[in-house]
Amino acid sequence: MKNIIIYSGSRADYGIIKNLILKLKKKKINLKLALGAQHNNSKYNDSLFEIIEKDQLNCDYIPNFKINKTLPENIVNYSCKTIQYYNKIFSKKKIDLLVLVGDRYEVFALAFLAHYLSIKICHLHGGEITQGSYDDSARHAITKLSNFHFVSTDRYKKRVIQLGENPNTVFNIGAPSIENYKEYVSVFKKEFPELSNGKNNIIITFHPETVSTLPYKKQIQVFLNGLKFSNLKNFNLVFTSSNSDTMGNYFNLKIKEFVKKNKNCFFYKTLGKKKYFTLLENCKFLVGNSSSGIIEAPCFNIYTLNIGTRQKGRLFPDSIINCKLSKSEIVQNVKKILKKTKHSYKNPYFKKNSSSLMIKHIFSILKYNKKIKAKKFYDY
Repeated sequence: MKNIIIYSGSRADYGIIKNLILKLKKKKINLKLALGAQHNNSKYNDSLFEIIEKDQLNCDYIPNFKINKTLPENIVNYSCKTIQYYNKIFSKKKIDLLVLVGDRYEVFALAFLAHYLSIKICHLHGGEITQGSYDDSARHAITKLSNFHFVSTDRYKKRVIQLGENPNTVFNIGAPSIENYKEYVSVFKKEFPELSNGKNNIIITFHPETVSTLPYKKQIQVFLNGLKFSNLKNFNLVFTSSNSDTMGNYFNLKIKEFVKKNKNCFFYKTLGKKKYFTLLENCKFLVGNSSSGIIEAPCFNIYTLNIGTRQKGRLFPDSIINCKLSKSEIVQNVKKILKKTKHSYKNPYFKKNSSSLMIKHIFSILKYNKKIKAKKFYDY
């Protein structure tokens, strides 16, 4: 019986691998689910309830320490604790494959640990670029520590190979988070009675630009001022919380203050995949700098006003409108979007049966695992 561990560091990556976990549970393998401590931290979007109660999954490993602040030194300390916790577990077990997603610091911590314990890593969403975030470098570092790569587009496949990875280990399976997006759309009035007031909805998600010349406190101030002067009183402004990036807690504090002052504003700490997709189906457009505006939103034929440089470098569908992080730019582009009509867009990240494709490759990897030798740098 092969031993696989899938790691989810926070709510940021759980929705991406949810289908993979549910399908692998039905296969003849020994599957364990390892979580980051943030899943059990109400300050940063407690998502443990969704995993255990709604999806009925067992959490095999989860640390009980917390990250109460998001200054750089706190993030480093949290990552060190994560390594120490999982080192005690991984060093005593035979693990055939560790599945990691994305680019966040807790994921990098697991990749570092697995590399030095000679555990083979399968990495999702490599090859992407987000120039306005520390995650950009972490993502490429995780790629170099990993043995197998599931990427979301052909462009990203080429980039992973350019980083020196063997083409035979790189597979384009699309973005798993949107493979069955139509199945998640449910009755809006039932899910969001507080928003069923006849107004159109605008989804707003804004994370810190961790690589920026603009100070963090100025970033959120400029963003909220841009919304304030965009004449959106006839819309429901639906905020979802910022991730636990550097100063993410400060961003959430300022967003909550903004929501309290405006009756048409709503704040959701966490929604889960089903409710979030229902909201996307019933919104006018999306504003902010989240990857969901680039990967998920185009499936629902809505525009995304992508602000600042956090997502700079990604492959943008035609539904994305980019603007600088400035009050005047935000006001100007919101007016532009409000005049636009809804269109259908091709989403370059969408592929049918992404999780099934992954499982097919995973079983091939497990079959030939013993024959796999040490990695060599592939000259592009």
